[in-house]
Amino acid sequence: MKHILRSAIFASVLLTSAAVETVAAQEPQAVAAAPSATAQNPADVPNAAEVIRKAHAAQYSLPKQGMKSFRCSITIDWDALYKGLGANSESSLTVLALLKKTHFKVAVGPDGASSISRESDEPPPSAEIAERLQQSQAGAEQMINGFLKSWAGFMVQSMIPAPDEKYHLVLVDGKYLLTLSDKGTDLAIDFDANLAMERVSVKSAALNAELKPTFENTPNGYVLVAYVATFPAPQAGGPTGADVKIENQMVDGFQLPHLVNLGVPIKETTVVIHMTFSDYQVTYKLVDLK
Repeated sequence: MKHILRSAIFASVLLTSAAVETVAAQEPQAVAAAPSATAQNPADVPNAAEVIRKAHAAQYSLPKQGMKSFRCSITIDWDALYKGLGANSESSLTVLALLKKTHFKVAVGPDGASSISRESDEPPPSAEIAERLQQSQAGAEQMINGFLKSWAGFMVQSMIPAPDEKYHLVLVDGKYLLTLSDKGTDLAIDFDANLAMERVSVKSAALNAELKPTFENTPNGYVLVAYVATFPAPQAGGPTGADVKIENQMVDGFQLPHLVNLGVPIKETTVVIHMTFSDYQVTYKLVDLK
């Protein structure tokens, strides 16, 4: 049911942006359509299934590299986030101090689904602070989950349909344009001449969004290093995009996130969330030696 995955990835970006607004609220006080061919006479690709197989092979895949799952710790730079939000009241600084003593741990399974747990070193001093702390912690979990869902769509699973799915592939000015419709969701993917994804667009009754990924070309395939997403504002005056930069690291031979900077426009500024991934524990897939 890959159409669910594709919609979920964009929904997760909206979730991330809403989470930033949740944190921002603790301080007292453009939509892109599916791409269309620009060439006058786009040519149908006769060997479309073979091109799609090559597109899958060109992408880096953690399962193909032998990873089953992993666990890690995530640290958020709360000082930078609160400074960016202008959150400097006495009560906000109290919440900030408690957030810096909150530890987040994440587990990512074989299908890319993630779960988060958290622990706090110090209890809040009052019911009001406890409520605000819980809201900020929940917002942080949304940010982490939102990023991981989008990231997993490229590094664990794939946005690209299977070769035997129903889709339409054309050659436009030396590049490939793939389109498909499934259960009310329209998907469009632009590939460059080397089969790296340049743009993914999803449109449905509930969603109209676009994501432009950037990859590093490695011997094992294209590794996600950044993406820019655009989407309708979740609410009036809300963010309409996200700009994500990923610095990867090698962990037991696998390409995994180390530093993630997630920029979200809020009102007249851009808030940047810095996340550090560390303390990885990797589980390998079983290998059939027969």
